[in-house]
Amino acid sequence: MIVLNKYEIIEEVGRGGMGLVYRAKDMRLSRDVALKELILAHHIVGAEKDEIIARFKQEAQTAASLSHPNIITIFDVGEENNRHFIAMEFLPGKTLKDFLDEGYKYTYDEIIDILLQLSSGLEHAHSRGIIHRDIKPDNIKLLDGNNVKITDFGIARVENNTNSLTQDGTMLGTLGYISPEQLHNSKGVDTRADIFSFGAMAYEVFTKKLPFDGGTVGATILKIMTENPVPPSKIDPSIPEALENFILKCLKKDPAERYQKFKEIIQDLSLIKLMLANPGFDVNKNTTNSGFAKIESNNTVSGPPPVRNSNISNPISSPFEKMDNANKPILEKPPLGKTNLNDEQKNIFQNMLRVTSNTPSRFSNLDQNIRTTSNVPPHLNNQEQNNTPVNQMQNNTPKPELNQVNTSPNNQKPLLFNVDAHKDITISFIRIIGKIGTNKGQFNAPKGISLTKNGLILVADTQNRRVQVFDQLGEWKFMIHLSEMQSPCDVAVDANNKIYVIDSVDCYIRVFDSMGNLLSKFGGKGTNHGQFKSLGCMAICNDKIYVTDMEAYKVYVISLGGQLQTSFGKYGLKPGEYKSPYSIAIDENRIYILDYGIPRVQIIDKDGISRLIFGERGTMKGQFSIPKGIGVDKFGRIYVCDTLNHRIQVFDKNGKWIYTFGSKGNGNGQFMGPEAIHISYEGNIFILDKGNSRVQVFTYEV
Repeated sequence: MIVLNKYEIIEEVGRGGMGLVYRAKDMRLSRDVALKELILAHHIVGAEKDEIIARFKQEAQTAASLSHPNIITIFDVGEENNRHFIAMEFLPGKTLKDFLDEGYKYTYDEIIDILLQLSSGLEHAHSRGIIHRDIKPDNIKLLDGNNVKITDFGIARVENNTNSLTQDGTMLGTLGYISPEQLHNSKGVDTRADIFSFGAMAYEVFTKKLPFDGGTVGATILKIMTENPVPPSKIDPSIPEALENFILKCLKKDPAERYQKFKEIIQDLSLIKLMLANPGFDVNKNTTNSGFAKIESNNTVSGPPPVRNSNISNPISSPFEKMDNANKPILEKPPLGKTNLNDEQKNIFQNMLRVTSNTPSRFSNLDQNIRTTSNVPPHLNNQEQNNTPVNQMQNNTPKPELNQVNTSPNNQKPLLFNVDAHKDITISFIRIIGKIGTNKGQFNAPKGISLTKNGLILVADTQNRRVQVFDQLGEWKFMIHLSEMQSPCDVAVDANNKIYVIDSVDCYIRVFDSMGNLLSKFGGKGTNHGQFKSLGCMAICNDKIYVTDMEAYKVYVISLGGQLQTSFGKYGLKPGEYKSPYSIAIDENRIYILDYGIPRVQIIDKDGISRLIFGERGTMKGQFSIPKGIGVDKFGRIYVCDTLNHRIQVFDKNGKWIYTFGSKGNGNGQFMGPEAIHISYEGNIFILDKGNSRVQVFTYEV
């Protein structure tokens, strides 16, 4: 069925009280779109019908005026035979409500990342005078690649617009998240109503309860208007006071007592995130003018918000764990020694306007087995765990060195990982490249790394929407930045130093010359020949590009010119089958595919035939927790970024575990979710430490 002379309806993907949503094909541009149709009951007539139709059109006009990576994109609006449609960006994946209903909970880093991205989108909308008025988990889409999208601007209004709809002051919004002023008169609200709804949603995500729930509509309204919410720590004692005070400030009855702008929220959330990751961080010197440290609640006094001690000793290792009273997300123990942050690291958050994403995740592509990852962290006092070489290595490592963060490539003392089980192998720390931020040489949730033939280091700086280039000493050279490049997630280089960049949002592979000039692009998101569903990573060998597609469960082989040559793989657990094929490495004879959905490494030949499989879920040696990066050195040793175990594991060419290095932290040789790895022929190891937004460089000696 074709509507508006350009959209071919493929299937229904959702429905609500007043509309249907279809997946459709834009026949002009060969792309999938979400086509929303307004459906009205027969009894809705006259002025009521006209207002609903006007509001439907207003949704399109309002959202179309916004351009932000965390807000859904509107393409078109139209009418055909008294049927009203909006064409918008097709967003595969689930809503935040879906994940809450399924009983999964996130680590604090994961929650804060969601809230930061949401804040960034709402800050953009508010800066253009647009109030959403219906912020709730149902309207927050969680996509692959850590992207958060705000949807449904159906009852949004332009601030100070006297011609907006609902002039009679009708209550609009969703009970449970609605602000007191919206209950009084929806017409008169300002942007701070969204801040209240944001706080109600944050309360629910942290506690799994709504802040105001009276059991009936009348009782709930009364609570919103007259009662203070139960402090989150009364529901979950492990919630730090900084987070509790932040949420309670968002939920103040009087809009003047709340945060006034989402810019303030972004700054304080970023500070809270830094404080939780670094217990030695002095929050008094770094709070914004909004001052979350000055918030008072029923069980706190003015002053800096200390982190509440918890009786729970086992930190959660996976962001997707079943809810139960025995497993609550708490702060990790601070690294050994004192955590020192320089002034530059502290000050970066004062001007931080972009979203930080420090936790690896794939919301839309993880099944039950992945989300129930073992919650036994690598450092527990398990006898078998203590006897592994990784623990022996950590015990022998100079601890003062491990707790220094020095972003300068100069004056670095060598940090050696001596592995008792293999005394002929030494891993030496060389330097750190980059840090968190948006300036040149700084990263925001980087996801891909590669080297040119002349030794330049390329980093896919994902959240900053660019690729940055450095020399071997970590000196910044130049960057590749295109307005159309939304989420560069991997980068590779061919023998002629042409640079290939994957965009996880539009699924294009863009080709640049060695100076960063765009030459061509190919692929795109879709189901047609040569298109992709959800690109992961790529590797180049012998004039061929090997690229993983997580939702198609395949590896595609493509010419350097962009022509699809062949593919192999399908969904399943057998050899040659995959659940979430992500990272890929290649040498002259074999292809190494890291499938984090099972998780395991599968080695195949160039014909796609499986030759070896190793790895399983867990925290012991040879086991993985959401592994995300893989590399191979010239001796055939296989390096795996064991992301949620915050370490690198090394195997021989037959898949036998050899040794492990690294631990969780922000010091030299420590990681927070290592995402990708590249190994040069000369023996240098480049590890993308995504959670710390930096590259760590090591060398191995045999």
